[in-house]
Amino acid sequence: PGAAGGAEPGHGTALAARESAADAAELLELRDSRARLLATAGRLVDAAAEAFALTALHGAAGNRLDEAHAAWLAGRCLAGTGDHEGALEPLVRAATLFRAQRRRQLSTSVSDDVLDVLGRLGRGDEAPLVLAEIAGEGR
Repeated sequence: PGAAGGAEPGHGTALAARESAADAAELLELRDSRARLLATAGRLVDAAAEAFALTALHGAAGNRLDEAHAAWLAGRCLAGTGDHEGALEPLVRAATLFRAQRRRQLSTSVSDDVLDVLGRLGRGDEAPLVLAEIAGEGR
């Protein structure tokens, strides 16, 4: 018998790993809810900061769809504060990630946000190049 009352060796370790993964996923979900609530409450700077942190965490975990949603939220929040320059990169990233995940409608919606930001920056002439980058044609 193993040390855990007859359990096979390593069984407790596997269970602990599953519980740890579940805890990490729950924490990400809570932080995502927090970022969205901050945005809804009009605390766009705080929401953008939380969304940027989530973008990195989801990226590190390989959750590309969640990474895209977090980047989109960060970009929209920054655009909402008037920081269009800061909004551009996360919006392009979100549109690119959605395209890579074959989420065409989402990619198109974010691309519209990218075009809006480029227009507000007076850089509408860059739109074809940026859209080609999002479409994966810029490589």
